[in-house]
Amino acid sequence: MQTIRFTAEHQIFRDTLRAFIRKEITPYIDDWEKQGEIDRKVWKKMGDMGFMGLNYPEVYGGLELDFYYSLILCEELSYCFSGGFTISALVIQFMSAPYLLKYGSEDLKARYLKPVIAGDMISAVAITEPGAGSDVKQIKTTAVRDGDFYIVNGSKNIYYQRLLR
Repeated sequence: MQTIRFTAEHQIFRDTLRAFIRKEITPYIDDWEKQGEIDRKVWKKMGDMGFMGLNYPEVYGGLELDFYYSLILCEELSYCFSGGFTISALVIQFMSAPYLLKYGSEDLKARYLKPVIAGDMISAVAITEPGAGSDVKQIKTTAVRDGDFYIVNGSKNIYYQRLLR
């Protein structure tokens, strides 16, 4: 088994991220939990620090860093002791934004991926449905092309309604 070797740059990133979390996230977790929403300003601050685009191409505002930076992000976010905040940040970084990168047109990447990486927009995934939960095999929502548009039929469970406004 190969040992993971973090570089000095990885450690600087860890220290910077840890300080950011202590200053900009941890003091507000209890309030966010009570309010049922995360202050949007924190996403912009994270974007300004580059935390929202670690592994994304520079052309979209990303930093094109190696996987170990993502590992550090996951580990350090876990220390803010908020499942809601941590999963929100990780869904953006590893679930919703990657779909935009992989499947989005250049127009969609410019309109949505760049602002997500910058922290100006929040991306999400809409998987859960009544009766299906997150079992994607049971999803009933459909999207049918109608000329230049899609007609979407179905429903989703939105747990973070305020986050998505």
